Amino acid sequence: GGIAIFFALGCTLIAFVTFVVPADGVPLVDLTQLFADMRRAPGDYIWLMVTLFSTLIPTLLNLSVAVLTLGLQYPAGVRNFVADLLERGEHSGQAALLSGICICAMITIALWCPIWIFTFVITHDHGAIVNAVLWGFEAFAWAIGGI
Repeated sequence: GGIAIFFALGCTLIAFVTFVVPADGVPLVDLTQLFADMRRAPGDYIWLMVTLFSTLIPTLLNLSVAVLTLGLQYPAGVRNFVADLLERGEHSGQAALLSGICICAMITIALWCPIWIFTFVITHDHGAIVNAVLWGFEAFAWAIGGI
């Protein structure tokens, strides 16, 4: 869903720049030049990439909740271990502490796991994802006559 929203946002921005022309007839942004500049000097447009990729942050958070849910439900050994600790926690301070540590570890792993994966993919693909996204947006701009 987050990826679809990301592409919808980018396409909406391109469509807005293409179809909304001020009274003087000069386009808000020259899309041809913008795409050429983004390919030539991508470091100058980090602000644009950060703005667009910030739409993926809620997706990462939703993915974290999904990982936590799976972690609490499906590894039966872990689920039963933590449930037993919680039951024994009423009578044992050590079991209560250990169950709290286990649950905190599960939550920490669930929150960070999608972020680590996202960071790994972005840093190890050598710009392939960014280039593919740029190509997709450029193709959309060409299709609607913005280029």
